[in-house]
Amino acid sequence: MTNTWLFTYGSLLSSQSRAMTARSDLTLTPARLEGWQRSWSARYEDHGCTYVGARPVEGCTMTGAIVPVEIDAALRHRERKYTFRQIDLGRLSVPAASERPDFGPGGEDAKLFVLHIDRPRPPDSDHPIAQSYVDTCLEGCFEIGGEAMAQSFLLETDIWTRDWIDDRSFRTLKHPASPRFDAKTHTRIDALLEALQLLPLREGR
Repeated sequence: MTNTWLFTYGSLLSSQSRAMTARSDLTLTPARLEGWQRSWSARYEDHGCTYVGARPVEGCTMTGAIVPVEIDAALRHRERKYTFRQIDLGRLSVPAASERPDFGPGGEDAKLFVLHIDRPRPPDSDHPIAQSYVDTCLEGCFEIGGEAMAQSFLLETDIWTRDWIDDRSFRTLKHPASPRFDAKTHTRIDALLEALQLLPLREGR
């Protein structure tokens, strides 16, 4: 079994997204990473949108999950705007309700990586935040850690802007890597966005 792990904090949290672009049979463990911040900063020009990226910021915490991976050519292509940056296992914490993964004796051989955005670029009108991607991330949070994890995702993510489109019905992404969800899920997500006063930023509100 691999002893290489990835701290994931975006669309890979969703089992449906993993099934579309990566292995879907992997077990994710909820975790928090100290000293890192998630933001809307990973611009994909070929997709015409901006995804979440992460960078080290002392005093910040990022909620996500850890998963055993093989960093192969397919995964590197999927995450081509990011750098796989190795991080200290000491910065990782796992909720008390979850079982800490077996990193081996003392964890000496375990390697933990996070996707670091080298050139952060905020959303703009040509590369907006896509609601279909927000839905994917939050559905993953619901799966792994419920409403509390979804709320943490939203509160901990920086650079929410009005360059944010509701593409649920028309999907503007050229190469969408986000699954579709039903109206019930959309309503649940919008209620959470409204409660945290983020929904008014989205185009058309």
